[in-house]
Amino acid sequence: MTLLIAVAAAIIAQNSGTMVAFLGIFGWGLFASTLVPALAVGLNWEGATREGAIASIATGLVVTLALETASYAKIFTFPSGVTASAVALVSSFLMFFLVSWLTRDSAPGQIDPDVKLIMEL
Repeated sequence: MTLLIAVAAAIIAQNSGTMVAFLGIFGWGLFASTLVPALAVGLNWEGATREGAIASIATGLVVTLALETASYAKIFTFPSGVTASAVALVSSFLMFFLVSWLTRDSAPGQIDPDVKLIMEL
């Protein structure tokens, strides 16, 4: 069955042209813009809040979907050296900090004691 799936994937990749590249870029961009801020900041900053992480993930998802689709459909082109994924990642980080700052009163009570112990190491 694994061999059958591999052959089917190879045939689809050969016949789809740029679609495979688009899906690869889209997948990694989506992964980065949704998870990197929540993991990198959320696990290292005591001011991070649950609401900030949720807003960051939602922002990364929406911005990546919108910009990558618009870029692929040639509706919008970015300047040289700028990618949709980079814009989505920056937007996601900014949203994380903004929402965490707005909901900062609830931050200390949201950290589990075992996570707090790891953060203090």
